[in-house]
Amino acid sequence: MVTAKVAATATEASTLNCVLARNGNVDVYDKTGVEFQELFDVGSVYLQAIMPAGTTQVRVLCSAVNTEVQLNSRNIIALPVQ
Repeated sequence: MVTAKVAATATEASTLNCVLARNGNVDVYDKTGVEFQELFDVGSVYLQAIMPAGTTQVRVLCSAVNTEVQLNSRNIIALPVQ
């Protein structure tokens, strides 16, 4: 099980989109985003998934739409489940 959080601050009105992927960015297991209305808006993106056996790499990939976004913190936790 993988849980991730990305917190960001806007440099102007924009959108931050993130995906939780495994084995590079081949398989996307969760995706979401947050919209910022104006400068200094703060928001967070939360992602969660159960990854299949054989997963060797987990990544959180984010992209900003229309402008740059300052990432304040990034956290990812992977726990084995049976």
